[in-house]
Amino acid sequence: MNAVINAIDVDTIYEVPLALSAEGLDRQIINKLKLTAGQADITAWKDIVRKIKEPRNEVSIAIVGKYVGLKDSYKSLTEALIHGGSRMTAA
Repeated sequence: MNAVINAIDVDTIYEVPLALSAEGLDRQIINKLKLTAGQADITAWKDIVRKIKEPRNEVSIAIVGKYVGLKDSYKSLTEALIHGGSRMTAA
């Protein structure tokens, strides 16, 4: 069995499950664990990624801190805002 999975670069962390599924990782895990499962329905996850990559609205939020000039200093805060914002986007 070929179990080589490419970990390709994606635009957002929310695309990682889609990319790994496209590479067949989910099927490999199911087979390796000798489980039975139908085809995964990842429609809702694709919708989340679409909302994050193609927002309908935009808002500006200021972040005040000592290290705001360093991109990853407040990564968890910026990711939380992105994640929260995806739920605010109308379908």
